Amino acid sequence: MLGIASVLFAAHAMFMLGTFARAPAPDAVTALRLLSINIFDDAAGDAALKQTIEEADADVLVMTTTGSLVGRRDLMRQSYPFRVGCDDSNNSRCSVMLLARRPLSDIRFQQLSPVGSELIAATLSIEGRRVRVFATRLSKTWFDTFHSFELFNITRILRATNEPVLLAGDFSAPVIVADMRWFLGNNRLSSVYPEPATWPAWLGPLGVSNDHVFFKAPLSVLSVNRTDRTGRSGYVSLISNIAIKLK
Repeated sequence: MLGIASVLFAAHAMFMLGTFARAPAPDAVTALRLLSINIFDDAAGDAALKQTIEEADADVLVMTTTGSLVGRRDLMRQSYPFRVGCDDSNNSRCSVMLLARRPLSDIRFQQLSPVGSELIAATLSIEGRRVRVFATRLSKTWFDTFHSFELFNITRILRATNEPVLLAGDFSAPVIVADMRWFLGNNRLSSVYPEPATWPAWLGPLGVSNDHVFFKAPLSVLSVNRTDRTGRSGYVSLISNIAIKLK
């Protein structure tokens, strides 16, 4: 009986992980390549990071960290000349950066809570359409109610957004967590299934998915794959192929 109950609980959890998954529209075309890097060890070398970025050949790069990105603010500046984050010398926290090969406009930077979690927003053009790209890093779910408070603040911003939405970063929680399910449902955001496990990094596919790529139609995500297999590099990187349905 215990064995059967365990299987049922596991099956239910797997079903919940796929609740918000949405397949791309049949006529959607590949439009963007996004690389998301979560640095969990400040000792991670710039040389390894540069190699990962160069091999991914992404159009947009989202970088997050548990420490500070101040020392890496000039990383890959020639390849990604358009960037948001770490520009303010007073922002020593600097846990999020958004880098792009295409021009960014309507840039917005916001602190989400007193513990320093941050959100970056910028608009870029994809196949002639304006798309709102968000990059964020949230606090851990066990830090009182800050995590839910941060999701609520992002929700307020998303509800004022008219463009298609692409949201990526370290959410410090899988989509099965209650406030994450509230967030996705209330904002009508979609995800992919299955998502690569990213925490703890050394557990590989046996871990949980804390880093996500969420989207709204007409955008969709064709694939999300973890590019580092061992988790010993000091960072976790996800490469995503983004599609858009043209009118």
